[in-house]
Amino acid sequence: MGFSIAFGSGGGEGDAPQQGHGEGMGLGGGIGIEPIGFLVSRGAEISFISTRAKGGLSSAFEKAPELLDKFLQQQKMKKEEAVEV
Repeated sequence: MGFSIAFGSGGGEGDAPQQGHGEGMGLGGGIGIEPIGFLVSRGAEISFISTRAKGGLSSAFEKAPELLDKFLQQQKMKKEEAVEV
């Protein structure tokens, strides 16, 4: 996971001819968490798909149906082998 924190502040003062003197101040902050990739296992093979590379996250989602189909086929084969024994 990528993790980032940012803070900022600012202030100022000024005089306007008809409004008079003014002062202002502001503070802000933010926190962000982003996945850097996914681990994908195919049998004994484990690979890493980065979300930071061009098309990484979209590539992972594009491969999801194919991976799900392969997983379901393996489960079906395991059930068929268990019935034959």
